[in-house]
Amino acid sequence: MKRHLLKLTALLLALISLLLLAGCSYNGIGHEPLKDFAEGPDAALLGKETIAINLPEYSSGRIYIPVIAGAQPSRIWLPIREGIERAAKEYNITVEFFVSENDADYTTQITAFRKALTRNPKALCTFSLDQAHVSAYLTKVSAAGVPMISLDSAVPTGCVASCKPNAISAGEDAAKRIAAAINSRGKIAIAASDWKNVTSAEMIEGFRNIISENYPKIELVNVPSNPDIGMLEQCALFFSTNPSIDAVFGADREAFECLLYSSRSLTEGGDDEDEAPTRRSIAIVGIGSGPEIEDSLRSGEVLGTYLIDYSRWGYNALTTAFRACIGGEFDSVVTTDYVWVDADNIDLSPIRKLLSN
Repeated sequence: MKRHLLKLTALLLALISLLLLAGCSYNGIGHEPLKDFAEGPDAALLGKETIAINLPEYSSGRIYIPVIAGAQPSRIWLPIREGIERAAKEYNITVEFFVSENDADYTTQITAFRKALTRNPKALCTFSLDQAHVSAYLTKVSAAGVPMISLDSAVPTGCVASCKPNAISAGEDAAKRIAAAINSRGKIAIAASDWKNVTSAEMIEGFRNIISENYPKIELVNVPSNPDIGMLEQCALFFSTNPSIDAVFGADREAFECLLYSSRSLTEGGDDEDEAPTRRSIAIVGIGSGPEIEDSLRSGEVLGTYLIDYSRWGYNALTTAFRACIGGEFDSVVTTDYVWVDADNIDLSPIRKLLSN
């Protein structure tokens, strides 16, 4: 009889303990797959099966979304960050930025994943990461059910959406503008500092498609890529052997500037042998801005350029992340349009803001 009472007492005590535990409130999240992310100082934040959030700003009920980015030029990153912060304020989101100081700073990116994932993220934004070094973390974040949004044209492993520039559309528009400028006939040179860059490749694809489908009297030629010489020298060599070019399209800022500089060597001589040769006018279009490009736009030497609204890009990315984490509808590809800039609109206030990036 005593033995039965002892067993009953033990059972009752175990039951009471379970009820007490069930009634306790615990501020933690159950991300079992993420247990191995924390190390060093972060280890104290991890429970056996949960990640305990001890920081008030991350446990106040507000949505927390970290942004992990590789090294970026300030002219690109600052307006992107401004757009992200604008969306965060609008949607009452807590955002934390982890930005590498240089392209080889993989340790910062890995530490960023570990730290961010101890703070109960509802979504995560990535930008210009080296997948070879962080692929394991991308896979684990995806397995944990945390939606990831990429700010890259190339979508990293596990991302549910990509927010990127609408490069194909810009290339298509550039083709139409250049074709109109050369009366739908002639030879157009295309250049890119990196032909493997996804954004440049998409832009060139859009450009080629429009020309091939609509302008049979236009010939397209590529400025050859040579890793052993600089972009400016490549363009100079190209024009020395291709003096009959009627227009050029630079699919990125470096290529655009180099095409602009080197095209100034194109000349046409007068009928009289005593008459000095003059510069031959060609249609020049490209991507990006800079003092030289702006001066050339105002003088009419450059037909136009395309600028991306980086602030809108960042805003679109965080808005997409917000929709993903609350179960709302969102597109798997969210594009931000380029803006056409020429001599007619260069001094408008919204354009001046884009040119300052």
